[in-house]
Formats: sequence, C-alpha cells, structure tokens
Amino acid sequence: MTVTSRVAAAATLLALAGCERVPTGELGNGEFQYSCTGATDSACGAGSSLQSIQLPAQVAVGASFSVTYSPTTFNDTTVEGSTGYTVVPASPIMAQGSGGVIVAQRQGYVALLARHNGTHNVDDYVHVVLTPIAQLVPDATQVSLSAGDTQTVTLRPLDAQGGDLAGQIGCTWSVTGGSGVVTLQAPSAGGSATLQGTGAGTTIVHAACGGAGVDIDVTVTGSLSDGGTNG
Repeated sequence: MTVTSRVAAAATLLALAGCERVPTGELGNGEFQYSCTGATDSACGAGSSLQSIQLPAQVAVGASFSVTYSPTTFNDTTVEGSTGYTVVPASPIMAQGSGGVIVAQRQGYVALLARHNGTHNVDDYVHVVLTPIAQLVPDATQVSLSAGDTQTVTLRPLDAQGGDLAGQIGCTWSVTGGSGVVTLQAPSAGGSATLQGTGAGTTIVHAACGGAGVDIDVTVTGSLSDGGTNG
C-alpha cells in the first residue's frame, strides 16, 4: 500500500469510528484519547472545554495537540487516572513532542507511541494524519463594533477539500487597513483574537496560519472620546 493510500485509509477509518469509543491502539493493548485542554481547537467544539475525545481524522501541520493512552487490563477495562504512559511521535521529522505536547511538523502519516514512563518500552501505537492548512474560515468575516466594544474572532482551519483540521493552530494577527480604527486586545498567536474598536472608520484585520491567510473586514462607529456612542 502506498503512503498516499495509507493516509486516505487512515483518515476514513478514523472519521467513521463511533463517537462513544476512541480508536483502540493498533496492537490492541489500550486506547488513545485526544485531549481538549481549554485552548482553541476546532476538534473540541465551542469553548474547547477540558475533556478527552475520539482521535480526530487529521491534525493541522504546525498545530500543537496532546494525546493520552490508557492500557487495557486483563478483563478488558481501561486504567483510569494517571496511567504511567506518555504518548510520543515515532518520527521527529514528522512531529515533535515535549512535556506531553506534540507539534505537527509536516504533511504525512505519523505513528504515536505509548511509551512507559522512564523506559523505552512501547505498549501500543496509533497512526495520525497530518495535513497542511489550505483554508481559514473565521466565525465572522465582517465585524461591526462601537468604539470601546470588543469581539473575539475564532478561525476554523480546513484542508483542501474543506475537511476540518484539529489542533491548536499558531497564527499571526495584524491590522492592515486604516490606523486608529481597531486594536488587537492582548494579541494572540493562536487561532483566535479579540478586536477592540477605537475610532470611527473601516479597516482590515489579517490572520496568517501556516501557509493560509484570511481577511476580516471591520467597521467601527463612534470614538473613545465620546464614549463610543456617536455614529
């Protein structure tokens, strides 16, 4: 089987897996779970609340993510709480891991190893597809604010076919239009940023994540000097 066909097969199998149960390791010794840590991650839904979910079909290249492993006991139950295992990528060229966080480096198919802490012993492994970001979809392409008001814009990374990509993406946000209209409040390097209106006018906020970029049109009425009430 070619690398391309293996990637396609893995993505299909992971996408079709049931929501109630995470994919079992390929050796059948345990289960891998994807961690939602509270930061923006399109795989985790709104708010990215702390939880563990089924492994997503694909992760964005350049994104960071975390996967945990629970070994299966002799009676087919999984260990709860701290399991004594750390999940690490098999190839540092494809993905790099440190402190339980994995960062996708390039497009392809990478094995994630469940390694027993303090040893090089691998209990099980699973494969994950890493895909470049081809398109960014903001939850608001046009933002209207009164001066002084704020709005947070969150980006959804997609592949070339419009499929969702998981992971906490790294982005650069900038104001590229008229000056004095909007500021980035506590500018974020992640997949969301908070915009604050500062003066009447229109401008463009640009976000770049990996090789993809998107513009958000912003209109602000009023000014901070009058409390933001005048249009």
